[in-house]
Amino acid sequence: MGYRAYHTQISIHSAKGFPDLVLVGRGQIVFAEVKTATGRVSPEQQAWIDAINANGGRAYIWRPADWLEVERVLRAGVVEPVQSRISEVEP
Repeated sequence: MGYRAYHTQISIHSAKGFPDLVLVGRGQIVFAEVKTATGRVSPEQQAWIDAINANGGRAYIWRPADWLEVERVLRAGVVEPVQSRISEVEP
């Protein structure tokens, strides 16, 4: 699809909660937190997602069931984040 991808191999010295993937291509930079179907989003992960989106970035929480959304976002290029996947941490 023409993206460059970054994933931290060992995150012990990285900022806590930073998204798993940074994808650059098709006129956008996408940050993605990748979870299993039942994986929980930590408050630190949600804080990063919220901060990125609040400052003009595009950050997502993606699960296996979101595959069609993943394809849509990456194939289309610049699009708005899907609201239902932006915030998952319960208050």
